[in-house]
Amino acid sequence: MGGIRMTIGEIVGRKIKEYRKEHKITQLDFAMDTYMSVAYVSKFERGLVTNPTQATLVHIANCLGMTVEQLIHDDFADDTAVREAKTDADSELFMEWLRVYREVPEWKKRQTRVIMHALLYKEKEDTAP
Repeated sequence: MGGIRMTIGEIVGRKIKEYRKEHKITQLDFAMDTYMSVAYVSKFERGLVTNPTQATLVHIANCLGMTVEQLIHDDFADDTAVREAKTDADSELFMEWLRVYREVPEWKKRQTRVIMHALLYKEKEDTAP
């Protein structure tokens, strides 16, 4: 399943903007609440912050009331994958995997992502089944 991968900064920026819209607050209000500059909030929302520090991610996650894992997880990619899978012959299997994945503890999700990354993104010359 193809698609454009977003940077962590873009994902976080989108979540900041969604949070602001949901809570009907301006960039200035959000900046004041989080002790960040308006310019930095704006850069996040425009996808211009490409490599935020761990401390920044922890701070923003706390301010948004979520974990860092939730903050950097690309929900849009999940939605796109589900839409693509519905038209795919493997959709039933994919949906079962997704259902199971959502029910397992966070530590198992992390292990699963590590394994999937190793299997799917290994060097191109490795074509062994």
